[in-house]
Amino acid sequence: MSGTPPNQPSRSLLTALGLPGSAVVQPTSGGTDAPVWRIATPERPYALRLRPRHGEMASRREASAMRAARLGGIPAPEVLREEALRDASCLLTTWCPGETLATAILESGADPRRLGWACGQLQAQLHAIDAPPDLAGGRSWLTPTPEEERLLTGARHVQSSRLLHLDFHPLNILTDGRKITGVVDWVNAAAGDPRQDLARSLAILKLALQPEVAASPTLTSAVHALIDGWLAGYEAEAGPQRQLNRFMAWAGLRTVRDLSGKRSPAALRTMADEVAKWIGTVSD
Repeated sequence: MSGTPPNQPSRSLLTALGLPGSAVVQPTSGGTDAPVWRIATPERPYALRLRPRHGEMASRREASAMRAARLGGIPAPEVLREEALRDASCLLTTWCPGETLATAILESGADPRRLGWACGQLQAQLHAIDAPPDLAGGRSWLTPTPEEERLLTGARHVQSSRLLHLDFHPLNILTDGRKITGVVDWVNAAAGDPRQDLARSLAILKLALQPEVAASPTLTSAVHALIDGWLAGYEAEAGPQRQLNRFMAWAGLRTVRDLSGKRSPAALRTMADEVAKWIGTVSD
C-alpha cells in the first residue's frame, strides 16, 4: 500500500478518525492526486482524502492552504483531522454544499456571466491572503520548465507571497446557483504571484474544453460568458492586471504539460497551437 493510493477506508480507519463505523462511504469524481471519499453520517457528511503514508507532506500543505483560505473568508473546507494512521495519510474535512460550477451552468441553467463574476471576485479575494510559510519555497506545482521560466523572467512587479489555488476551475468550485458555496481540491496550492493563478484558471477555461466547445455553439457561448464575467469580476476587485498575456503564455504551457497523458495527441496539438499564439504576443 505504501506506493499506491490507499483503498476504500476501512471501518477501523473510520473509527480511528472519530467517525461511526456505520458511516456510508462513497467515492467521488475528485482527487486525481489522491482519492477523496464522501463519508455520510447521520449528523453530517464529511470529505476524506487518503494518500499513502509518504504523502503526509502533501496533506500537510493542502491542510495549511485550506486553513489560511478560511481565515481569509474563502469558503474552503474546514480541516477537522490531519494525521497519519497505519499506512495512510488522512485528511478529514467538512463537506462543502452545492453543485459544481460546471453542473450549475451546463445542466441547471445558471447564468454563466453572473457566476463568472462571482468566481473572479472570490479569486481576487483569495489573492489578498498571505500564503502560510510552509507553502513558500521548495519544489511545488509551480516549479517551471526552462521555457516556462523564460516567460516569467520578463515579468515585472512579481509577487511571491500570495496564496494561490492553481486549480481554481468549474469542477473545483461549488455553487447554489447564485453564490459560491465552496472551493475544493487545494492539492496544487502554493505561494506566488496572483497573475499565475488567474492565468491558470483562464487557460483551463480556454484550453481544456476546446474540443467540446468547438462542437457546441451553446457551450461556446456559455464558456465565453463565463470567461468575460470572471475577468471582469476579478479586475473589479483587484484592478487591471498588467502583463497578463505573459502569464497566459506561461499558464498555457503549464496546462498543456499538466494534461499530457490525459488528452488525446490531437487535442494536445490543438491546445499547443493555441498556446503558441499566446507566446507570440509576449515581447522581451
